[in-house]
Amino acid sequence: MNISKGATNYRQPHIKRVSPLAWTGYSTIKETANVANFVEKLQTNRKMTLDLADYTDTMSAMHHILTKTPFSKALPYTLPPFTHKQLQEGLRTPWTAELIGRLAINYESEWYSDENLSKWNEIDELYQKQTEQKRQAIIDELTKANITAPALRQHACGILDKNAAYRINEWQLEKQHRIKPSLWWDEVAKAQAAKSTTATPNQPVLSNLSADGKAWYLHPVGMTEFVVGDLLITMEMLLAAHPWGAKDYYNIILPYLNQYAAAYKLTEAKEIAHFLSQIGHETGFKADSEDLYYKQQIMKKTFGCKGGKKNYNKETDSCDLGKLRSKLWTNTSYYEKNPEHLGNYVYANRMGNGDESSGDGYRYRGRGVIQLTGKDAYRNFTRVHNRNNPDDVQDFVASPDLLASSKQYYIESAFAFWFTKTGKPNPTVNRFVNLRDLAKLGTVQEVTQLVNGGQNGYADRKQRFNRISRLLGLIEEE
Repeated sequence: MNISKGATNYRQPHIKRVSPLAWTGYSTIKETANVANFVEKLQTNRKMTLDLADYTDTMSAMHHILTKTPFSKALPYTLPPFTHKQLQEGLRTPWTAELIGRLAINYESEWYSDENLSKWNEIDELYQKQTEQKRQAIIDELTKANITAPALRQHACGILDKNAAYRINEWQLEKQHRIKPSLWWDEVAKAQAAKSTTATPNQPVLSNLSADGKAWYLHPVGMTEFVVGDLLITMEMLLAAHPWGAKDYYNIILPYLNQYAAAYKLTEAKEIAHFLSQIGHETGFKADSEDLYYKQQIMKKTFGCKGGKKNYNKETDSCDLGKLRSKLWTNTSYYEKNPEHLGNYVYANRMGNGDESSGDGYRYRGRGVIQLTGKDAYRNFTRVHNRNNPDDVQDFVASPDLLASSKQYYIESAFAFWFTKTGKPNPTVNRFVNLRDLAKLGTVQEVTQLVNGGQNGYADRKQRFNRISRLLGLIEEE
């Protein structure tokens, strides 16, 4: 955390200065393996003979991301834990790709070496080692084939030696004519060290390159969530989330969106993309009250079938998997085209509502830009709002229409929902997760499951998410 000088005593045991690389979700690795180590281990890994214990710190971190990421696919990896093909699959998977982008690795630059190219010369020994391994393999095969004639053995090994000599010569040329002319780090580091700089109000002292060639490497995509401009949410993002909205209206709600994004700490790029795409699909950022005016056929299809709308049979005016809410079928005229009657019935005795006669179903129908529904949701929003806004105490249970009439409140209600919603993102997850945590790493399908309770409108939600992702430099979902 940043602590201003004099603001507090940061030497207290429970307060410490930390690097920005300690942000949530980031991992820092000080890699000790050199170039030759990496080349040898990667070659051994491709042969499927490298043990986990021999992995470098970076390779171990990659293995963890690809095999043990929460909410990720359970990939049936065996030793070695991952190959280049499995790494490609991990990079195509949004949550693992994002975690890979959050690896900050301290490693010696490829642009640094001494004049003698010592670290690159270590690879020379690998060529010799590989040649000896191949020579032994040839001898073993000749022995199995009962070929013992010295001339034949010498001929086979001679071809190997000729090819090896060619490869080693090519490598020496590579070092002298491509690698050595490309080494600039040491020269720049020495020049920086010899030149002193003085800070000015407009120009801070720049950090010099390290003398040992080591630096922290971080993929730029991993930083996008912290570089979204002065505003967390912009006009361009709203237009990507819902292109059909009016800019004049967006200009009105943008201050509220940014006010509550900062207040509720909605700051990570992927979570913002999920948040806006879900709201864009649900309401298009409008806060009209839920429309419960239905003709009888649509009413039955929406509320009257087990398993949802897809199980309504238009030809028979019935349900393939059985009916729900019998009064919609036996007393149809009482509920069709009557929003109050319908709301009181279909939302009765759930979500904190009383029975049909209480009037709670219609009173606490969907409102707000993410359609808070049910007395419990209104009660929860009241609690969250009053806790965060002690100077503006409200009772949304007593005044539910505020979520439709006040732009400030119907925008805030979406944040309160987002930061308190929990559920199971897919059938393979046995425990409940927080929506806000899932949205930092999860897929559109998983986030939709928590927001919607199913997959209604999944394709549209994904299209909206991908449009925003392009603006924020995130990986789009296929």
